[in-house]
Amino acid sequence: MARPLPAFEGFVGQRDLMRSVERILVGSAKRDQPLPHLLLVGPAGYGKSSMAAAIAKASGSRLLEVPSTALSTHGIAEVLIQVTRKDIVFLDEAHTLKEKVFMVLNRALDTGRVPDPDCKNGTEMREVPPFTLVIATNRPGELNKPFRSRFVEFQLQDYEPREITEIARRVAEAIGITMTAQAARKLAEHTDSPRVVGKWVRLIATCFPGAAEVNQPIVEVFLREVVGLDEHGLSARHRRYLSALARHGGRPKAQRSLVVDVGCDYTTLASEIEPDLVRRGLVEVTDKGRMLTLEGAIVVSTMNPDKQEGGAR
Repeated sequence: MARPLPAFEGFVGQRDLMRSVERILVGSAKRDQPLPHLLLVGPAGYGKSSMAAAIAKASGSRLLEVPSTALSTHGIAEVLIQVTRKDIVFLDEAHTLKEKVFMVLNRALDTGRVPDPDCKNGTEMREVPPFTLVIATNRPGELNKPFRSRFVEFQLQDYEPREITEIARRVAEAIGITMTAQAARKLAEHTDSPRVVGKWVRLIATCFPGAAEVNQPIVEVFLREVVGLDEHGLSARHRRYLSALARHGGRPKAQRSLVVDVGCDYTTLASEIEPDLVRRGLVEVTDKGRMLTLEGAIVVSTMNPDKQEGGAR
């Protein structure tokens, strides 16, 4: 297809995924059917929620966005009895769903019925019209397997530097600041996350309110003094992660034990910090744990011990 649907025109990146979704949208519209159920897999900050919203807009469907964390069987039933035909229900962080919630969803997808949330003994059922369930996760292996098999699965691809540069430019334009191309490219050198680069652009506007334009020198000061990146482009959390592996004497270290060393929650470590270091070739993931690569060990040997703290990653 030569052009994406209008709803996707403002979405930067993920071209292959959008082309596939467009085919599904067009086919479903011709058959006057709800979209098939979709699973979006990708790292945190890659735009899964934005993609779900764009799909809903392109299909002319109402989007019901529901937080998965701590969602109860009663809560999901309350949501599902409100849906109308062709609505899209979006659940992010689907790997956090409880087993009983999976059971309610499976029943809804199988039979179009859910337990009546107004019935205390749970014996009464309510009808649910045909709808589309879109779920997102960065840990698909933790999903209930029979449940996962119901979905058309899409893997979000890594963003290229030029795409992150374009996202930085668009965010700057949206908040009313002028950013040079060199400045946007400099930001893109240090993250491949749309969410992170958007956060950085907004923070630059806050930290440098008197600047006529945001240029590369301003971005370099921002990355060094606000974000806390060192000469290797590593944040304090990156450095603590690498230092913890170095102190382990070359032996594999369990991923969960690194949470204490880094000083963050498990989700942040697994979805943001560690993937960045693996992509850079500094950390190796093995069956027994995490290890420094040769390049990682060289970087650790040159790190400034006084820069272990600080930074607004």
